[in-house]
Amino acid sequence: MGKRPSGDWDRKVGEPDGVRVAVNLAVRVSLAGLIVIAASTASAQSGVELRELLLRPTGWIFEWRLGLGSNVDPTAPGASGNGEMMFQVRGGPIIVAIDNKTLGLKCERPATLSGTTVLYNGCLDIGIVLQFDPADRDYPLKGANADEHFEYRLKVK
Repeated sequence: MGKRPSGDWDRKVGEPDGVRVAVNLAVRVSLAGLIVIAASTASAQSGVELRELLLRPTGWIFEWRLGLGSNVDPTAPGASGNGEMMFQVRGGPIIVAIDNKTLGLKCERPATLSGTTVLYNGCLDIGIVLQFDPADRDYPLKGANADEHFEYRLKVK
């Protein structure tokens, strides 16, 4: 997933970006294989740093908005929103507890860490992939769901 300029979060949905959508969708199709490659090439330090950061006891505030793959009206209910999440270790695997404040949904799902990548399913979305950016102190985790209908970013709670 390419790094987006910080001001790109304010991009208007529907702006022409067809080539980027096609390329991103092709990349997402092969994402499962890339996660394995990322794990073998990422530094051990980044993986340890990400795990420690994810498991912080105060949790995370997450925001979402329509992504490049969406054709939904950006003013429709649920087109953007926020909530809270907490990553926890329970007998081995990491579990993410999600409290979607905007839609009033709560769920728990397993999460997979691989190098600087976090992969999990949300309460409604599947295949959410977040990239860890240690240089971004405000939103160190950013990404999208598998079909890029929604983009996500997390900040420390």
